[in-house]
Amino acid sequence: MVERELQGIDSLVGSYESAAFRVDFDFGWYSDDSFGGRYDGRTMRDGTLETTTVGGRPARLAAWSASNDAAGFTHGLGLYVPDVDRRDDAGDAPGETKLAFNVVYRDPADADRARRIATSVVIAPPTH
Repeated sequence: MVERELQGIDSLVGSYESAAFRVDFDFGWYSDDSFGGRYDGRTMRDGTLETTTVGGRPARLAAWSASNDAAGFTHGLGLYVPDVDRRDDAGDAPGETKLAFNVVYRDPADADRARRIATSVVIAPPTH
């Protein structure tokens, strides 16, 4: 994968792209959960949304297809962790830091690989 240059304003952002996949992340206070019908300016269709956990934290995982991605990435998976600072099982107070992590891909046959990439995110326990 090749790093794509991005400049975040108030968060840590990154993007990496190969012929088959593009991985984007946004880690900060204002990272957006755009699974409610829209994502990155594209209407979700044939989409699913499920709840999961990452490092003991509640998270959402969305899958979608979109036909209007100019780069040809017509399928995607998004992982959103709304409170990276807190673990539900620890009873911590809500924090501010959010994570949006998206994997888009061209070939529907890559859906399982994209899911493995999206669900491979590891978040260490809070240090406070």
